[in-house]
Amino acid sequence: MTKFKKAFLSLLLIVPFISFSQEVIQEIVSIDTVDIIYKVIQKETVGDYFQLKSYVFADDTSKIAIEKNFSNEVQNGLTRVYYPSGKLRVKALYGNNKLQGEFINYDEDGTILIKGVYNYGIKHGYWAYKEAGVFGRYVKGKKHRNWKKKDKNGVKHKAWYWRGEFKRGAEIFNDDYIYYSDTAYVAIADSNQNNPSTVIINVDQKYINTVKYLAGNYYLRKVSKDFFRQTKKERKTFVDENVNYEKDVLKFKVSETISPIDISYFIEQKKLLKPTLDSLIKANGVAINESLKSCEKQVENDLEKLSTNKDANLMLVFSKITDRLIVLEFIENTKPEISMKVLVLLDENNEVLEVEYEQREW
Repeated sequence: MTKFKKAFLSLLLIVPFISFSQEVIQEIVSIDTVDIIYKVIQKETVGDYFQLKSYVFADDTSKIAIEKNFSNEVQNGLTRVYYPSGKLRVKALYGNNKLQGEFINYDEDGTILIKGVYNYGIKHGYWAYKEAGVFGRYVKGKKHRNWKKKDKNGVKHKAWYWRGEFKRGAEIFNDDYIYYSDTAYVAIADSNQNNPSTVIINVDQKYINTVKYLAGNYYLRKVSKDFFRQTKKERKTFVDENVNYEKDVLKFKVSETISPIDISYFIEQKKLLKPTLDSLIKANGVAINESLKSCEKQVENDLEKLSTNKDANLMLVFSKITDRLIVLEFIENTKPEISMKVLVLLDENNEVLEVEYEQREW
């Protein structure tokens, strides 16, 4: 065999390995109701029937990002997800490609943030959201029996559910509570009540449920700080300035004006994180966008009452409701030329089903 042929055959063996080892892929890490994208490179798989698949961080290949166990190409057993620092972030058990058993989410310092149990991919059993101070039990994915919450002021709240249906207890757990001005949780009063701390808000319930969800959502705080600020120091300052730690809510003012919003960003993405939203935008995104952009501005005075802080730097602007899809954007008063758009999909009960956030590459 000539030297040329030997070199050529060697090149054929080497190039696929290099191509494979350097291919950057996106792995979606699900932490409770939040999906986080990891940009990783897959390492060589270890094992035959029983396999360990390891992934390293794309920007630091010396650090393990994810470890998954498989049997006969089906995800089974222990999965570990790590922070870029090398600290453990998630430890979870899988069975037949579904979360099955104990799930633990750790802070970078080793503190447990969330601990619970899955059964065939559905929450079933006791769950502790330690960072939020919320504790309770699920049965087949629905809140069941006693739920407790200790807020940032140390006040304890209790509620009672029966297979997902709220029966009694603190309004902080009740699906009927709303946000009003600087008061985080206020029960809706009927028109005959004379209570100065409660109000009736005459807006579509879909808007109310969306604001409820966003105000207390921890992932929104992360994506918004990453979107509006570039450095770690700036992002910490952003959170400190825009979160009310006592009430544990993001501070924003809701605009009373329903406005046209362009969703081209989501249409241009190869794939959205949320499957139902991804299918909806792929099938009808262009038509929806044209409808949203042609929406005439209209004033809904009571929308402003949904604000979590009337003097907030962040402004939440809604567009018109398209079936079960709500499009909104967050705008900084200090930098009105920049906005972060959000898609919110509601279920048949007008509860939040999926949320997709615009992300920014710095």
